[in-house]
Amino acid sequence: MALTPCTKGHAMGPPKQGWLAAAARHRRRLPLVAGLITAAALLGMLLWLAPGGVPGGSLHIRALVQGRANDSGYRSAAAAALLPALVRREEQLALERRWGVQPILEPQQGWGPPGIKLPRILHHVYFPNISAFMSAAANPASSDREELPQSCRALHPGWQYIFWDWEAATKLVGTYYPEYFEMFQQLDSIIKRADAIRYFIMHAIGGLYLDLDIECFQPVDRWLADYDVVLQDPGPTNGVVASVPGHPLWLKALALMKERWQENPGREVVELTGPGLMSSTFKFNLGPDGPKERPEQPDPWSGEHVIEGSRVMVYPLQRYFHPCEWDDHSCHKELAMQRALGTVNLTRFAGYHRFAASWQGGGGAGVLTADTLKQQLCSGS
Repeated sequence: MALTPCTKGHAMGPPKQGWLAAAARHRRRLPLVAGLITAAALLGMLLWLAPGGVPGGSLHIRALVQGRANDSGYRSAAAAALLPALVRREEQLALERRWGVQPILEPQQGWGPPGIKLPRILHHVYFPNISAFMSAAANPASSDREELPQSCRALHPGWQYIFWDWEAATKLVGTYYPEYFEMFQQLDSIIKRADAIRYFIMHAIGGLYLDLDIECFQPVDRWLADYDVVLQDPGPTNGVVASVPGHPLWLKALALMKERWQENPGREVVELTGPGLMSSTFKFNLGPDGPKERPEQPDPWSGEHVIEGSRVMVYPLQRYFHPCEWDDHSCHKELAMQRALGTVNLTRFAGYHRFAASWQGGGGAGVLTADTLKQQLCSGS
């Protein structure tokens, strides 16, 4: 991996000219977090720093982690009917092979820790299809990056995997949610449809949904154990959601979405289908048996809740997948520098949500590559 200096014309240049030397000068100004980096986290850091990402089939995080499988026993009608074909689509199988992961065609029993109620199914979504995502990820100007979803798939080798395209999404909604099909088809942007489908997926099939700008550091099992639904503050957001199938939270979200769509089909994405919808549903639409606010906490809605007899966990900021708030550029920058220097403890996190905002053209607060970090350090910013 080539690390170029701040000043061109030297193989590495004098120490004060190298970008790592520039990073070192920031050590005295940063509240660095001491700790050990796990093998998977270290590998993730190296992948993150590598210019151009990871060649197809070269990532073998699964060699570091014992397999995890779906032994939850939860099976919905939609999962039973759709999963066999979804996991066997040729484009998806080719993607998993490219990533060096053995596709899981049938749920595997008896692997992984006990106590996980959620189906071990990892979901990603990109419309119209995988080919479009790969084309976007191959564009250096794009904020889409193949190695991020690759890291999550590779760290969950015993899980079933579904990369949802438009064809699969419309089949799910048209078959099992016909009362929402007109709305789903008429949503006026791709990001609104990609937002909406995750609520249908969670209700119909369950499992773990992750945005494509999330990098994984370690298997997520220990964060999911014993819960029926697992969410992420602040918000809660809709970029990281996990659930058993059939939970009432998701039907409430869909009902509120349809109500807002009927009032104003052009309503902006955050409130119509995105994190604003998710937050409103969780806080205000679950009735007297819904979650309770805890104003004494920094994250008033974080912690464990009981909703209609089910256990729901909302992880706070700086746990699970959110080291930083979505718009806290200084936090994302500090984390990037700490990772480059090898001084950050990543064991509190299952992964890192970059908030790339690809639907807005990219450039979100967490989009800090080795090159952009180098430029900022060398300029003293």
